[in-house]
Amino acid sequence: MEEVVKPRSEPSFRDRFKWWFLLLIILSRFSAFFNLSSLTVLQVQFQTAINMSEMDFSRIIQLQGVPGLLLSIFMGMLADYYGAWVSIISSHVLSVSGQFFICYGIWTSGYWSVLIGFVLEYSGMEFGMVGYNQLIRAWYRDNELSRANSLSAMTLTLSMMFCDLAYPSLFNSSGSLSFPFIVGLGVATFSAVSGVVMVLIHRKMISLKQITPTAQTEVKKKRFLLEYVKTLSKLYWLLVIAFPLGLMSNIASKVYESKFLQKRFNFEVTTAGYLLAVSRVLTMIFSSLSGFWMDKVGRLPFFMMGSVLCTIIGTIGNIITPSCDRCFLPVLPLVIMSFASGVLGIATNSAMMRVVDPKMIGTTFAISGTTYSVAHIIIPWLNGLIAEATYAEWGYQWVFAVNTLLGGVAMIFLIWLHVADLIGQKKLQFVLGNRRASDITAPIIEELPSEAPESSTSEDGLSFVDLGQKNVSYDFSYMGEAKRN
Repeated sequence: MEEVVKPRSEPSFRDRFKWWFLLLIILSRFSAFFNLSSLTVLQVQFQTAINMSEMDFSRIIQLQGVPGLLLSIFMGMLADYYGAWVSIISSHVLSVSGQFFICYGIWTSGYWSVLIGFVLEYSGMEFGMVGYNQLIRAWYRDNELSRANSLSAMTLTLSMMFCDLAYPSLFNSSGSLSFPFIVGLGVATFSAVSGVVMVLIHRKMISLKQITPTAQTEVKKKRFLLEYVKTLSKLYWLLVIAFPLGLMSNIASKVYESKFLQKRFNFEVTTAGYLLAVSRVLTMIFSSLSGFWMDKVGRLPFFMMGSVLCTIIGTIGNIITPSCDRCFLPVLPLVIMSFASGVLGIATNSAMMRVVDPKMIGTTFAISGTTYSVAHIIIPWLNGLIAEATYAEWGYQWVFAVNTLLGGVAMIFLIWLHVADLIGQKKLQFVLGNRRASDITAPIIEELPSEAPESSTSEDGLSFVDLGQKNVSYDFSYMGEAKRN
């Protein structure tokens, strides 16, 4: 009796190209933080060339959050209705335009042109984030999300690291503040081309119906509903509050790090850039490892709390480290803060994708972006007032003290989040099954085997596998066939 051999199904277009697609995401996002970080790494040079005060500098940081206050929700609605391409193309238009305004402002010593340029660039980064989150949710399975988010976050770390190295070196070699920003304009153009290619590949995947017709219709055409916002869970709102406080406590301290190293410890601008670049490398390594670890163990609140704790310890280290001449005492607090930089964002993105409706990813991330924009407006303004009043006598000590307090408040909300999740459905504690967002609406043709282990299905359709159970999950993306992993 001959054995019937079932033909092996070919991998889908999405499975064959998903990691190449992630490379395009990385290239497309590269210019955003590469150019935005230039303001902080060349803070002293900007303040000298354009005659900026501490308040003028903090105003640029503060006003970067204004467009995201309302436009992020609008962009999220457009992305949910028309698709991710709207936010991504808009982000690159704003990024290239903003870099041009910065170059023009440097040539003319115009403070307001520089301010407008950085605000446009930051708006582009905010708009693009909505689209990139949608693409990651569409292309990757549930148990790949943290890895994809961590590798994508490497873009931000790598771009900031190259900024810390390239901008000071180009400034020193040319003796001109405009030359590094002309190079940055070329980098922004290259990222825009990568973004266009990425959007075309994504549309190719849709045309091949790698997203089921039902899912495609619902993902692209679901309108913003106030009733949906009212149904968002307590976990989501705790994330929305804790994330901006925790991240801004880190960012608001690190924006002053270059000048802090140059003025209090007498480092050259290039040496300060090298030290910051080393901290970016550590951030990249630790963030990448943590993303893979999250996929293996779950327990996302612990990653968030550990990240905020590193920020608090590092900021306290900046306060208590005594001044010295080119010593390496300030390196330790910088290294500790670097561990926190990427982990909080990766864990928060992965957590939000677990607790919200996959069909409303754009809107829910836009709401989160709006609350972050509020923090981005208030906290730099507060830090600017404190720096203006106390820098001459105390340096940035009181600025770091306020940011430490903000980190403590974020920690309280994260502990609340962890307790609420343990009491509830434990969505943030378990390892996710092997499914994609598009699989949620795919038809199930065959019945699941009766010996499958117990698992819980959340109200948004995501499947959770208990850590204590054998990891069995089912993928319905291939003709509804259930298969054992």
